[in-house]
Amino acid sequence: MKKLLIIIASIAFVGTVAFAVSYKNNTYQKLADEYTRQAQAALNAGRYDESIELSKKAEENAALSRAYIDMMLAKKAADDEMKIAQNKIAWAKSIDADKNFPMAFTAAQNKYSSAEKSYGGEDYKAAANYARESVALLDGVREV
Repeated sequence: MKKLLIIIASIAFVGTVAFAVSYKNNTYQKLADEYTRQAQAALNAGRYDESIELSKKAEENAALSRAYIDMMLAKKAADDEMKIAQNKIAWAKSIDADKNFPMAFTAAQNKYSSAEKSYGGEDYKAAANYARESVALLDGVREV
């Protein structure tokens, strides 16, 4: 009876996770869904040990799916922040900030370079932070 409760709880948990994700079209989520279906079928057929193993695999893949989704959301945030920083640097260059505010302009460019390096290393949270810092460094820049 205890095994049955564990199995049902695991299947319910994985089913909830499957419903909650927004990037549903990833391999890990598809595997989690498939293992959940197989675990339910094994449970219905009375193959409890097999159902437990399949439930564990479903949970593992659901966790991998969550990690993938988190990475994709961080990447999107980094893309957005870097685009803002890129535009701000281009604007600053267009008003000769490199000549009139050289320290701020250079610091902003250096932060943006750090953002690009972090992005290339798939550290999207750091990339977004560097991009925001780049924009902040140009806050006092104005057309002279």
